[in-house]
Amino acid sequence: MVPLTAREEEILKRLVRSFIQTAAPVGSALLAKDARLGLRSASVRRIMAILEEKGYVTQPHTSAGRIPTTEGYRYYVNELLGRRHLSGKARHIILEAVHSYNGDVDLLLENVSRSLAGLSRQLGIVVRPKIQLGVFERIQLLSVSSAKTMAVLTASGNFVKTAFIETKTERQSGDLKEAVRFLNNTLQGKPLLEAQAELKQLQSALVHKKAKVARFLQELEQRLFNFSHYEKYLLNGTRNILQQPEFSDVARVSRLIDLLEDRDILTHFLESREVPPGMRVTIGEEHAESRIQSCSVITSTYASGQVSGIVGIIGPTRLPYGTLIPLVEFTAQAISEILN
Repeated sequence: MVPLTAREEEILKRLVRSFIQTAAPVGSALLAKDARLGLRSASVRRIMAILEEKGYVTQPHTSAGRIPTTEGYRYYVNELLGRRHLSGKARHIILEAVHSYNGDVDLLLENVSRSLAGLSRQLGIVVRPKIQLGVFERIQLLSVSSAKTMAVLTASGNFVKTAFIETKTERQSGDLKEAVRFLNNTLQGKPLLEAQAELKQLQSALVHKKAKVARFLQELEQRLFNFSHYEKYLLNGTRNILQQPEFSDVARVSRLIDLLEDRDILTHFLESREVPPGMRVTIGEEHAESRIQSCSVITSTYASGQVSGIVGIIGPTRLPYGTLIPLVEFTAQAISEILN
Protein backbone atom coordinates (compact mmCIF):
# COMPACT_ATOMS: atom_id res chain seq x y z
CA MET A 1 0.00 0.00 0.00
CA VAL A 2 1.11 3.54 -0.76
CA PRO A 3 1.95 5.26 2.56
CA LEU A 4 -0.08 8.21 3.78
CA THR A 5 0.71 11.15 6.04
CA ALA A 6 -1.16 11.48 9.33
CA ARG A 7 -3.39 14.20 7.86
CA GLU A 8 -4.14 12.11 4.75
CA GLU A 9 -5.02 9.16 6.99
CA GLU A 10 -7.40 11.33 8.99
CA ILE A 11 -9.20 12.52 5.86
CA LEU A 12 -9.43 8.98 4.47
CA LYS A 13 -10.78 7.65 7.77
CA ARG A 14 -13.47 10.31 7.96
CA LEU A 15 -14.38 9.89 4.31
CA VAL A 16 -14.77 6.11 4.63
CA ARG A 17 -16.83 6.41 7.81
CA SER A 18 -19.11 9.00 6.21
CA PHE A 19 -19.64 6.87 3.11
CA ILE A 20 -20.34 3.76 5.20
CA GLN A 21 -23.06 5.64 7.06
CA THR A 22 -24.71 7.46 4.16
CA ALA A 23 -23.76 5.64 0.91
CA ALA A 24 -23.39 9.16 -0.59
CA PRO A 25 -20.19 10.53 -2.18
CA VAL A 26 -18.30 12.70 0.32
CA GLY A 27 -17.38 16.27 -0.58
CA SER A 28 -14.64 18.43 0.92
CA ALA A 29 -17.15 20.92 2.32
CA LEU A 30 -18.81 18.19 4.39
CA LEU A 31 -15.53 17.10 5.98
CA ALA A 32 -14.37 20.68 6.55
CA LYS A 33 -17.48 21.33 8.69
CA ASP A 34 -15.94 19.21 11.45
CA ALA A 35 -14.14 21.78 13.61
CA ARG A 36 -11.97 19.04 15.15
CA LEU A 37 -10.31 18.56 11.77
CA GLY A 38 -9.08 22.15 11.74
CA LEU A 39 -8.93 22.39 7.97
CA ARG A 40 -10.63 24.61 5.42
CA SER A 41 -12.54 23.17 2.50
CA ALA A 42 -9.77 24.01 0.05
CA SER A 43 -7.20 22.14 2.17
CA VAL A 44 -9.48 19.10 2.43
CA ARG A 45 -10.09 19.22 -1.31
CA ARG A 46 -6.34 19.24 -1.96
CA ILE A 47 -5.80 16.21 0.32
CA MET A 48 -8.66 14.34 -1.30
CA ALA A 49 -7.03 14.93 -4.69
CA ILE A 50 -3.83 13.40 -3.30
CA LEU A 51 -5.79 10.40 -2.00
CA GLU A 52 -7.30 9.99 -5.46
CA GLU A 53 -3.84 10.11 -7.07
CA LYS A 54 -2.69 7.39 -4.65
CA GLY A 55 -5.67 5.21 -5.57
CA TYR A 56 -7.56 5.31 -2.27
CA VAL A 57 -10.63 7.27 -3.40
CA THR A 58 -12.37 7.92 -6.68
CA GLN A 59 -14.90 10.38 -8.04
CA PRO A 60 -17.94 8.62 -9.56
CA HIS A 61 -19.01 11.80 -11.38
CA THR A 62 -17.22 15.04 -12.15
CA SER A 63 -19.51 17.09 -9.94
CA ALA A 64 -19.72 14.51 -7.16
CA GLY A 65 -17.67 13.97 -4.03
CA ARG A 66 -15.36 11.01 -3.53
CA ILE A 67 -15.99 7.42 -2.52
CA PRO A 68 -13.49 4.81 -1.27
CA THR A 69 -11.90 2.38 -3.71
CA THR A 70 -11.07 -1.23 -2.81
CA GLU A 71 -7.58 0.00 -1.89
CA GLY A 72 -9.12 2.74 0.28
CA TYR A 73 -11.21 0.24 2.21
CA ARG A 74 -8.19 -2.04 2.58
CA TYR A 75 -6.05 0.77 4.03
CA TYR A 76 -8.91 1.68 6.37
CA VAL A 77 -9.35 -1.89 7.63
CA ASN A 78 -5.63 -2.60 8.02
CA GLU A 79 -4.35 0.72 9.33
CA LEU A 80 -7.16 2.95 10.60
CA LEU A 81 -9.90 0.79 12.03
CA GLY A 82 -8.50 0.10 15.48
CA ARG A 83 -9.88 -2.50 17.86
CA ARG A 84 -13.62 -2.40 18.43
CA HIS A 85 -15.54 -4.30 21.11
CA LEU A 86 -18.80 -6.12 20.52
CA SER A 87 -21.86 -4.63 22.18
CA GLY A 88 -23.50 -6.46 25.06
CA LYS A 89 -26.73 -6.79 23.09
CA ALA A 90 -24.97 -8.49 20.18
CA ARG A 91 -23.15 -10.84 22.55
CA HIS A 92 -26.43 -11.79 24.18
CA ILE A 93 -28.14 -12.55 20.85
CA ILE A 94 -25.25 -14.72 19.61
CA LEU A 95 -24.92 -16.58 22.91
CA GLU A 96 -28.67 -17.17 22.97
CA ALA A 97 -28.45 -18.74 19.50
CA VAL A 98 -25.41 -20.83 20.43
CA HIS A 99 -26.75 -21.99 23.79
CA SER A 100 -29.89 -23.29 22.10
CA TYR A 101 -27.67 -26.20 21.06
CA ASN A 102 -29.24 -29.49 22.11
CA GLY A 103 -27.09 -31.89 20.11
CA ASP A 104 -28.52 -30.92 16.72
CA VAL A 105 -25.61 -29.23 14.92
CA ASP A 106 -27.72 -28.26 11.90
CA LEU A 107 -30.23 -26.42 14.10
CA LEU A 108 -27.39 -24.65 15.91
CA LEU A 109 -25.83 -23.43 12.67
CA GLU A 110 -29.21 -22.35 11.26
CA ASN A 111 -29.87 -20.28 14.40
CA VAL A 112 -26.41 -18.71 14.17
CA SER A 113 -26.83 -17.85 10.48
CA ARG A 114 -30.18 -16.22 11.17
CA SER A 115 -28.79 -14.25 14.13
CA LEU A 116 -25.82 -12.98 12.10
CA ALA A 117 -28.15 -11.83 9.33
CA GLY A 118 -30.37 -10.01 11.82
CA LEU A 119 -27.53 -8.27 13.67
CA SER A 120 -25.57 -7.27 10.59
CA ARG A 121 -28.51 -6.46 8.28
CA GLN A 122 -26.52 -8.36 5.66
CA LEU A 123 -26.16 -11.98 4.55
CA GLY A 124 -25.35 -14.32 7.41
CA ILE A 125 -23.59 -17.46 6.23
CA VAL A 126 -22.35 -20.62 7.93
CA VAL A 127 -20.41 -23.34 6.15
CA ARG A 128 -21.02 -26.71 7.72
CA PRO A 129 -17.96 -28.62 8.87
CA LYS A 130 -16.86 -31.43 6.57
CA ILE A 131 -18.27 -34.34 8.54
CA GLN A 132 -16.53 -36.77 6.16
CA LEU A 133 -13.20 -35.58 7.57
CA GLY A 134 -14.29 -36.43 11.10
CA VAL A 135 -13.68 -39.54 13.17
CA PHE A 136 -16.09 -42.45 13.45
CA GLU A 137 -17.68 -42.93 16.87
CA ARG A 138 -20.60 -45.31 16.45
CA ILE A 139 -23.59 -46.49 14.46
CA GLN A 140 -26.92 -46.99 16.19
CA LEU A 141 -30.05 -48.72 14.88
CA LEU A 142 -33.40 -47.45 16.14
CA SER A 143 -36.55 -49.32 15.22
CA VAL A 144 -39.15 -46.89 13.89
CA SER A 145 -41.71 -49.49 12.83
CA SER A 146 -41.84 -53.13 11.83
CA ALA A 147 -40.81 -52.12 8.33
CA LYS A 148 -38.42 -49.22 8.96
CA THR A 149 -35.20 -48.67 10.91
CA MET A 150 -33.38 -45.40 11.51
CA ALA A 151 -29.62 -45.75 11.27
CA VAL A 152 -27.65 -43.06 13.12
CA LEU A 153 -24.00 -42.31 12.39
CA THR A 154 -22.20 -40.27 15.05
CA ALA A 155 -18.83 -38.69 14.30
CA SER A 156 -16.41 -36.62 16.36
CA GLY A 157 -17.65 -33.21 17.38
CA ASN A 158 -21.19 -34.49 18.00
CA PHE A 159 -21.92 -34.54 14.27
CA VAL A 160 -24.77 -36.85 13.40
CA LYS A 161 -26.15 -38.20 10.15
CA THR A 162 -29.29 -40.28 9.93
CA ALA A 163 -30.90 -42.44 7.28
CA PHE A 164 -34.10 -44.46 7.16
CA ILE A 165 -33.75 -47.99 5.84
CA GLU A 166 -36.56 -50.31 4.89
CA THR A 167 -36.32 -53.38 7.12
CA LYS A 168 -37.53 -56.93 7.23
CA THR A 169 -37.76 -59.19 10.23
CA GLU A 170 -34.52 -60.97 9.43
CA ARG A 171 -32.69 -57.68 9.65
CA GLN A 172 -33.38 -57.61 13.35
CA SER A 173 -31.60 -60.94 13.72
CA GLY A 174 -28.62 -61.62 15.90
CA ASP A 175 -26.41 -61.59 12.80
CA LEU A 176 -27.30 -57.97 12.09
CA LYS A 177 -26.79 -56.84 15.68
CA GLU A 178 -23.48 -58.66 15.78
CA ALA A 179 -22.39 -56.95 12.55
CA VAL A 180 -23.14 -53.50 14.00
CA ARG A 181 -21.30 -54.35 17.22
CA PHE A 182 -18.36 -55.48 15.11
CA LEU A 183 -18.42 -52.22 13.16
CA ASN A 184 -18.48 -50.09 16.29
CA ASN A 185 -15.60 -52.02 17.86
CA THR A 186 -13.53 -52.08 14.68
CA LEU A 187 -14.12 -48.60 13.29
CA GLN A 188 -14.20 -46.49 16.44
CA GLY A 189 -11.57 -43.74 16.33
CA LYS A 190 -10.88 -44.10 12.62
CA PRO A 191 -11.36 -41.30 10.05
CA LEU A 192 -14.76 -41.61 8.40
CA LEU A 193 -13.31 -42.12 4.93
CA GLU A 194 -11.18 -44.98 6.23
CA ALA A 195 -14.18 -46.39 8.10
CA GLN A 196 -16.21 -46.25 4.89
CA ALA A 197 -13.55 -48.26 3.03
CA GLU A 198 -13.49 -50.93 5.76
CA LEU A 199 -17.29 -51.13 5.76
CA LYS A 200 -17.19 -51.81 2.01
CA GLN A 201 -14.60 -54.54 2.57
CA LEU A 202 -16.74 -56.21 5.25
CA GLN A 203 -19.78 -56.04 2.99
CA SER A 204 -17.85 -57.70 0.16
CA ALA A 205 -16.58 -60.42 2.47
CA LEU A 206 -20.11 -61.29 3.60
CA VAL A 207 -21.78 -61.34 0.15
CA HIS A 208 -21.63 -65.13 -0.18
CA LYS A 209 -21.66 -66.06 3.50
CA LYS A 210 -24.44 -63.83 4.85
CA ALA A 211 -26.11 -62.17 1.89
CA LYS A 212 -28.88 -60.43 3.87
CA VAL A 213 -26.43 -58.83 6.29
CA ALA A 214 -24.20 -57.84 3.36
CA ARG A 215 -27.12 -56.08 1.63
CA PHE A 216 -27.94 -54.22 4.82
CA LEU A 217 -24.31 -53.11 5.24
CA GLN A 218 -24.33 -51.93 1.64
CA GLU A 219 -27.37 -49.75 2.37
CA LEU A 220 -25.65 -48.39 5.50
CA GLU A 221 -22.59 -47.43 3.49
CA GLN A 222 -24.54 -45.84 0.64
CA ARG A 223 -26.86 -43.81 2.86
CA LEU A 224 -24.79 -42.91 5.91
CA PHE A 225 -21.42 -42.38 4.22
CA ASN A 226 -22.60 -40.61 1.08
CA PHE A 227 -21.81 -36.93 1.59
CA SER A 228 -21.98 -35.82 -2.05
CA HIS A 229 -25.44 -34.26 -1.62
CA TYR A 230 -24.83 -32.97 1.90
CA GLU A 231 -25.92 -29.33 2.04
CA LYS A 232 -22.67 -27.48 2.57
CA TYR A 233 -23.75 -24.07 3.83
CA LEU A 234 -26.64 -22.13 5.34
CA LEU A 235 -27.54 -18.65 4.13
CA ASN A 236 -29.92 -16.14 5.70
CA GLY A 237 -30.73 -12.50 5.03
CA THR A 238 -30.97 -12.26 1.24
CA ARG A 239 -33.65 -9.59 1.67
CA ASN A 240 -31.25 -7.54 3.81
CA ILE A 241 -28.62 -7.21 1.13
CA LEU A 242 -31.15 -6.48 -1.61
CA GLN A 243 -32.32 -3.47 0.41
CA GLN A 244 -28.86 -1.89 0.34
CA PRO A 245 -28.66 1.13 -1.99
CA GLU A 246 -25.74 -0.40 -3.89
CA PHE A 247 -28.03 -3.11 -5.18
CA SER A 248 -30.71 -0.88 -6.63
CA ASP A 249 -28.76 -1.34 -9.86
CA VAL A 250 -30.43 -4.24 -11.70
CA ALA A 251 -27.26 -5.53 -13.37
CA ARG A 252 -25.31 -5.54 -10.12
CA VAL A 253 -27.99 -7.32 -8.12
CA SER A 254 -28.50 -9.84 -10.94
CA ARG A 255 -24.84 -10.82 -10.81
CA LEU A 256 -24.99 -11.28 -7.05
CA ILE A 257 -28.17 -13.38 -7.15
CA ASP A 258 -26.64 -15.47 -9.92
CA LEU A 259 -23.67 -16.19 -7.65
CA LEU A 260 -25.84 -17.01 -4.63
CA GLU A 261 -27.77 -19.52 -6.74
CA ASP A 262 -24.55 -21.13 -8.01
CA ARG A 263 -24.03 -23.31 -4.97
CA ASP A 264 -20.94 -25.11 -6.31
CA ILE A 265 -19.03 -21.89 -7.01
CA LEU A 266 -20.11 -20.26 -3.74
CA THR A 267 -19.18 -23.40 -1.79
CA HIS A 268 -15.73 -23.47 -3.39
CA PHE A 269 -15.27 -19.75 -2.67
CA LEU A 270 -16.20 -20.14 0.99
CA GLU A 271 -14.29 -23.36 1.61
CA SER A 272 -11.13 -21.75 0.19
CA ARG A 273 -11.23 -19.42 3.20
CA GLU A 274 -10.69 -22.24 5.73
CA VAL A 275 -6.93 -22.30 5.19
CA PRO A 276 -5.21 -20.71 6.94
CA PRO A 277 -7.71 -20.77 9.82
CA GLY A 278 -8.81 -17.58 11.54
CA MET A 279 -10.31 -14.22 10.63
CA ARG A 280 -10.32 -13.11 7.01
CA VAL A 281 -11.66 -9.93 5.38
CA THR A 282 -11.74 -9.62 1.59
CA ILE A 283 -12.96 -6.53 -0.20
CA GLY A 284 -14.42 -5.78 -3.61
CA GLU A 285 -11.97 -6.26 -6.45
CA GLU A 286 -9.72 -8.44 -4.28
CA HIS A 287 -12.11 -11.27 -5.23
CA ALA A 288 -11.20 -13.26 -8.33
CA GLU A 289 -14.89 -14.11 -8.82
CA SER A 290 -16.30 -11.11 -10.70
CA ARG A 291 -19.85 -11.60 -9.43
CA ILE A 292 -18.83 -10.79 -5.87
CA GLN A 293 -16.58 -7.83 -6.62
CA SER A 294 -19.29 -5.44 -5.45
CA CYS A 295 -19.18 -7.10 -2.01
CA SER A 296 -16.98 -7.56 1.01
CA VAL A 297 -16.78 -10.87 2.86
CA ILE A 298 -15.88 -11.24 6.53
CA THR A 299 -15.33 -14.80 7.75
CA SER A 300 -13.73 -16.73 10.56
CA THR A 301 -13.20 -20.43 11.11
CA TYR A 302 -14.71 -22.48 13.91
CA ALA A 303 -13.56 -25.95 14.84
CA SER A 304 -14.92 -29.09 16.44
CA GLY A 305 -12.29 -31.74 16.94
CA GLN A 306 -10.52 -32.43 13.67
CA VAL A 307 -13.13 -30.73 11.49
CA SER A 308 -13.74 -27.05 10.86
CA GLY A 309 -16.26 -24.77 9.22
CA ILE A 310 -16.77 -21.11 8.32
CA VAL A 311 -19.02 -18.45 9.77
CA GLY A 312 -19.35 -15.01 8.26
CA ILE A 313 -21.12 -12.09 6.64
CA ILE A 314 -21.45 -10.99 3.02
CA GLY A 315 -22.48 -7.45 2.16
CA PRO A 316 -21.58 -4.43 0.05
CA THR A 317 -18.05 -3.03 0.32
CA ARG A 318 -19.62 -0.26 2.40
CA LEU A 319 -19.77 -2.54 5.45
CA PRO A 320 -19.38 -1.24 9.02
CA TYR A 321 -16.16 -3.23 9.47
CA GLY A 322 -15.56 -2.00 13.00
CA THR A 323 -18.81 -3.58 14.16
CA LEU A 324 -18.94 -6.70 12.01
CA ILE A 325 -15.36 -8.00 12.38
CA PRO A 326 -15.68 -8.49 16.17
CA LEU A 327 -19.19 -9.92 15.64
CA VAL A 328 -17.93 -12.65 13.31
CA GLU A 329 -14.89 -13.33 15.49
CA PHE A 330 -16.99 -13.70 18.65
CA THR A 331 -19.52 -15.95 16.87
CA ALA A 332 -16.81 -18.32 15.63
CA GLN A 333 -15.34 -18.59 19.11
CA ALA A 334 -18.77 -19.25 20.65
CA ILE A 335 -19.54 -22.06 18.15
CA SER A 336 -16.15 -23.68 18.78
CA GLU A 337 -16.64 -23.58 22.52
CA ILE A 338 -20.12 -25.11 22.50
CA LEU A 339 -19.15 -27.89 20.06
CA ASN A 340 -16.04 -28.80 21.99
